Amino acid sequence: MPISPIKVRDLLKEKTAEYGKLSKKAIAAARDGDEFSPPSQLFISEKDLCEELNAVSSEDKLTVRQAAALYIAETNHACEAMGPNFNFLKTKTDIPEEEMKRAASFRESNYDMNEFNKSKSGCFIATATYDSPLSKEVIVLKKWRDQTLLNTSIGRNFVKFYYIFSPTIANYIRKSNFLKMIMLYILKPIIKLLK
Repeated sequence: MPISPIKVRDLLKEKTAEYGKLSKKAIAAARDGDEFSPPSQLFISEKDLCEELNAVSSEDKLTVRQAAALYIAETNHACEAMGPNFNFLKTKTDIPEEEMKRAASFRESNYDMNEFNKSKSGCFIATATYDSPLSKEVIVLKKWRDQTLLNTSIGRNFVKFYYIFSPTIANYIRKSNFLKMIMLYILKPIIKLLK
């Protein structure tokens, strides 16, 4: 069975949980003006993730790379948003710089509402469910939208309606494994039908 981006994200959450506790203490000390020793910068190895998840096929390795890059881009963006004093919280990785740039670009275009309003090209709910805009399931749904829905008046209206409400729904899905499981259950037969 192929490795899902959700499985990669769950492993990364587990790996970063302890580091997160140390980081919270360091953030509190920095905000209060207290002396603190920042924790060593976290390092995520793509090779180690692949080994832990038993990613052997090129498809599984690509899923691990893309999901990990997106997770790291998201967490590093949160660190940058706190200001330059918190750069020590940014995660280092051996994932190629090109992939990290792609993940950061995706994060900006799909999670920033200002960008969303400029170009409504994301498949928000499916991306939140599968944790990657590059998963084959998301690509199937985008292809259906572009080749079928956008070619009919009813389809275009559905897509407009979808873009009004889907970013909010996607935010809830992204934060809840339970909602992701429900969406996987809902989307699986739809995607199977569209293939």
